[in-house]
Amino acid sequence: MRVLRASAIPGGLENGCCAPHFEQGKSREHKAIGKFMLTVYYDGKCGLCRREIEYYKNIAPADSFVWLDIANDPTSLAELRLSQADALRRLHARDASGVMHVGAAAFVAIWQRLAYWRYLALLMKLPLVLPLASIIYNRFADHRFARLSHCQLAMTAGEHKP
Repeated sequence: MRVLRASAIPGGLENGCCAPHFEQGKSREHKAIGKFMLTVYYDGKCGLCRREIEYYKNIAPADSFVWLDIANDPTSLAELRLSQADALRRLHARDASGVMHVGAAAFVAIWQRLAYWRYLALLMKLPLVLPLASIIYNRFADHRFARLSHCQLAMTAGEHKP
């Protein structure tokens, strides 16, 4: 898995894999918790997404995650220079070092921090598994994004911003 730093990419997301987080934009909560904190940006208006995140919240160790529902409150996206539509299209997770994990890589970042799910995260790191999972996830995510009205509204609203 590639890790990209802010200096590596002037324009943001690249190939839907990883994106930089600009250090000056780290929230106080994110800095205070420590090196294992993961901030997850998820679509709280998607029933499947919401149920999955609720499951993770219930089994997650205390103080390991910050869960941000960007469908209902997109304000946290401004510091990331990420549009709401782009954030709704794929799951995003930012680790304590500022690296943004996108799509299947975001799930791996979450699973690494959850008991029993760690084993699936290890499997995902085997050769060809993560790239194949990314292709499948991206197709599903694009289909989901095209079908959900709030995603389409976010995309339309983003087109009209100066």
